[in-house]
Amino acid sequence: MASAAERDAVLARLSTRLNLPEFGPWQVELEWEDPGNRLRERRKSQVDAVATGPCATILFECKFGEIDGGACSRTIPRQVGAQAGVRQCNGNYEMQTNPVNEEKARCALTGKGIRYWELIPGVFQLDSTADYIPCPFDGPSYQWMRNLVLAEEIRRSEARQTSFVIVYADHPNLPFPNKLVSPEWAEFIHALRTDTVQLHTISYQELLRIAVDAVGGSNTKWRDLEKWVLDKINRIGSTPKR
Repeated sequence: MASAAERDAVLARLSTRLNLPEFGPWQVELEWEDPGNRLRERRKSQVDAVATGPCATILFECKFGEIDGGACSRTIPRQVGAQAGVRQCNGNYEMQTNPVNEEKARCALTGKGIRYWELIPGVFQLDSTADYIPCPFDGPSYQWMRNLVLAEEIRRSEARQTSFVIVYADHPNLPFPNKLVSPEWAEFIHALRTDTVQLHTISYQELLRIAVDAVGGSNTKWRDLEKWVLDKINRIGSTPKR
């Protein structure tokens, strides 16, 4: 386990990479959910880790073999019950009535009081009063939107600088690096505003280099961790797909 000094050194170095204040001490919490539920979600968004310093917050989502983020379930027909086969959203961001609860809104989640579209214009170059066909988040970008609006609400409500970081395994045979050079990802990045919360993608390899440099190259524990992670990436990336 890393010491407090090592943790602060690594996060200070990472903060510099993210253009955030590096001042510590830093606290890290895994599998974090917002205790205040600022987004008013029925099922709160969870991030893999959060690092909190006196002046900054970093939210982390980690991907290894996954292809992309998770999609919105409201466009998927219900599987069981009296409303089996019913979709709560038609896949467009336009005024519609949710057949499950009869709430009328452009987004079925807005109709349930969830604040995504209240905050989306603060992160994306999108207008919550306009129609979008299809919905910009009818797909894997839904997860990234949820993470970003949560980071933005932390930035706004706590008056602190905040970044959202996707950490991924960089290997030519793993899917996520290919996602980052796709036209869909470029379109998603282009839609982001540049004056609010920042989105960063960092490979495990780069993050480990930052960590090893921060604690000193002679630190055997961090060198061993780096080797273990790199070996795992190469092993999984080189395994033939069936």
